[in-house]
Amino acid sequence: MWKEQIKDEVWTYDNFFTQEQIDHLLTFVTNDNKSVLEPSDGIKESFRKSQVNPTLYKYQVHKSDIRTSDIKDFVVDKFNDLALPIVGKPARNNDLNSLNLFLKSFRTGSKYDLHVEPLEKYGPFFMQIFLTDETQGALVLPTKQEAEDYISTHTDQTDAWAENCELVESQGYPVRYVGTRIEPKKNQAMVMRVGSAHYVEDYKVETDLGRICVSGWPYAGDELVADLNEHCRTDKYFKVESDTGI
Repeated sequence: MWKEQIKDEVWTYDNFFTQEQIDHLLTFVTNDNKSVLEPSDGIKESFRKSQVNPTLYKYQVHKSDIRTSDIKDFVVDKFNDLALPIVGKPARNNDLNSLNLFLKSFRTGSKYDLHVEPLEKYGPFFMQIFLTDETQGALVLPTKQEAEDYISTHTDQTDAWAENCELVESQGYPVRYVGTRIEPKKNQAMVMRVGSAHYVEDYKVETDLGRICVSGWPYAGDELVADLNEHCRTDKYFKVESDTGI
């Protein structure tokens, strides 16, 4: 059952998958089956062309059947139990694109810089379902003061964060600041509203395959994915042969 943790901002669902489903997903999480995403500053111009946040990150995507198997139906149905009453429109359950649902992991040194996705590009929600317990790599949704403190100690992100805020607010959506910290908890799903500032703490655990999770923006449209494919080659990392969507 979904539990509202922060009013109209963050929800969680414990014991989301069956153990059989978790075991199946973990079979795809190997060093031989991963694409490493670690862009440099050079990709920021490509992000700008796609009109999305120019944010740097380090993580890994694993090719799987998450968008075509029965698990896809299971995830989307449970997500829609939460989202449909709120926004009045279900997330699609057919021909999912590569941003709607994917399997990813962290390795030593992985992170995700402070950022906020533009609502008109990604849709109203982001979802993540953790498959491992972790003591590092927490998802942080800072207060405004915490965001300012973070930038003051991560000065390499100052310009990108300012540009990110300008991009989002130019579309009429003020950046929101929530003030919570979510540690990865095995088999817990988390849904957050798009439009709030957030980052992932540096992951320093000595491993090649940690902080494993299912992630996605269920309402992200094909136009965004096609645009990112053109400018950033996201299909190289996210798309699998069994996909019917973009």
